[in-house]
Amino acid sequence: MLRFINILIVFLIVTISCKGQNNVKSLINQSFKRYQTALLNKDGYDAMKCIDSKSIEYYNFILEETKNGDSTEINSLSLIDKVMVWASRLLASPREINSFDTNDFIAFLMGKGIMTKDIDENDSIGNITVYGDFAKGELISNGGKTSLYYYFYKESGQWKFDLISSFGIIGYELSTMIESSGMTENEYLFDVLNKFTGKKINSDIWKKTESY
Repeated sequence: MLRFINILIVFLIVTISCKGQNNVKSLINQSFKRYQTALLNKDGYDAMKCIDSKSIEYYNFILEETKNGDSTEINSLSLIDKVMVWASRLLASPREINSFDTNDFIAFLMGKGIMTKDIDENDSIGNITVYGDFAKGELISNGGKTSLYYYFYKESGQWKFDLISSFGIIGYELSTMIESSGMTENEYLFDVLNKFTGKKINSDIWKKTESY
């Protein structure tokens, strides 16, 4: 009888644990779906609510560089950071940039599709693994596995998307394309930004917006 009770207790613990895991995975999927829907609708403010605090800190850094970075400072940045700063200076006027707080800035860039352009309506998250307040899920694109993972963090009771976790992959792909292009790093990035924004690149891209 005692052995039966012990087995029953173990079974109940495992069952409850599995249900809890499934619930967490559902919440993570909901978080990703909300982020995805907001981007597809170009609703930057709603998309911003779905990202974690590390991502928000990163955007605050980019906003400061966009406002205050001179040519020497911008040239010392990583590939991704350069793209973010230059795209911001191309897509928004100096007056707009100087008026942005971090939330406005994030919403503006997300609404324009900067660094979020590859999110597709057919994308989903699968193979979710949860480690306490951290989780990762494999990107499923058009029903197929990709071996690429997105990260999520639980903050204030909500699962948030770690936007910058994908930047390492993007940076590596950019480096590979620059190497095979025969262009310098800046030449290649200017060409990409010209095609993405439709804006002509000139010396203003190097100027601090706070100097206007």
